[in-house]
Amino acid sequence: MCRQESFSSVVIFTMSGLSDVNHLDITQSKSITYPVGFFKFSQIQVFPDRDFFRKGILTMEGHHLILGELVDAVTGQLLPDTHDERYRQKLARLLMNAKGYFRTDIQSRCNLRVKAGNNCAMVKVDLAVTIADRISMIIKYGPGSLVTRHRPALAASRLLAPYQIPVVVVTNGEDADILAGHTGEVIANGLESIPARPELFARCAAYLFPTIAEARAEIESRIVYAYEVDGACPCDDAICRLTTAEA
Repeated sequence: MCRQESFSSVVIFTMSGLSDVNHLDITQSKSITYPVGFFKFSQIQVFPDRDFFRKGILTMEGHHLILGELVDAVTGQLLPDTHDERYRQKLARLLMNAKGYFRTDIQSRCNLRVKAGNNCAMVKVDLAVTIADRISMIIKYGPGSLVTRHRPALAASRLLAPYQIPVVVVTNGEDADILAGHTGEVIANGLESIPARPELFARCAAYLFPTIAEARAEIESRIVYAYEVDGACPCDDAICRLTTAEA
């Protein structure tokens, strides 16, 4: 599937592969057709040939286009500026600015160790929210479909803590499904439906935080591994496959 867009600039670059970058003269047509999902251009700058890479204006890391650096809204750390990271920062700011959470309530890029047989890996949970010393909500971001991300997000909610985390948010940055961790039921839709701090506090006050049995945790770990590790792009540097010694 392809999309065509028009621009006022006369030279633009596009990708025909993850490492094959070319420039395209569109002086006459002033339009370009590219595969859906590769890029969303909001501003176009003109760079002759491959100068945008040679001069360090743009770089590639894994399968992400690095646009520079940005400041993490939660930690204040400098992070590579990618389209995905901009969405994660949007979500963090939503929690703090619109939903009433304190910066200290939120942990970003949480490490989650998962295992399937003899295979181990470290994956990331994008955001975790703690209320009254218990992780009460996690947010898993990923571009594209929400439904296909429900199961691994629910599995992560049964592994990040020794108890079932009550609220699970699956989002692509533009839309969201809010799930009940215990049942997996979709209880709300849309970013605006992410529980605000008072709502989450009230929900957790009546929640028992049931312990996850060891056998259940093993199954959930295999599910996360299948989705997040086995199903990951080989160049995805957000996944850290562990050796036997590291595991």
